[in-house]
Amino acid sequence: MYQYEFIQNMIRLIPVIMLLPSFLALLRFKWYLRLGAMFFLGWIVVAGSTLLFWEYSIMYAPNEEIKMDLAQRDGAPKVFGTLFGWVYGLIILFIFELTRLIYLGVRKVHNQLRQQGV
Repeated sequence: MYQYEFIQNMIRLIPVIMLLPSFLALLRFKWYLRLGAMFFLGWIVVAGSTLLFWEYSIMYAPNEEIKMDLAQRDGAPKVFGTLFGWVYGLIILFIFELTRLIYLGVRKVHNQLRQQGV
């Protein structure tokens, strides 16, 4: 049971694990190119990981009761992931960009203080 839940949690982390290196690779491009790329990558990665999560959860359920319960659910998470995965990609982009701007601001202040001899 623990291995089943562990793999489910790893599948849930796929979007962050895949979008962070993508963001880092896109840093050399202008912000609007990063926005477009993260829009489409987020959409594809979130939709794919959502479908993978449900497929894995049903196919490798530890017992028949869990398998039937998951198979009979309405499928709203699949639809949401497929239709609105781009929102998740843009939220991740916002978090990464905010972190990058904070880092650049702190680095600039640190360099100014170091030059003043403080």
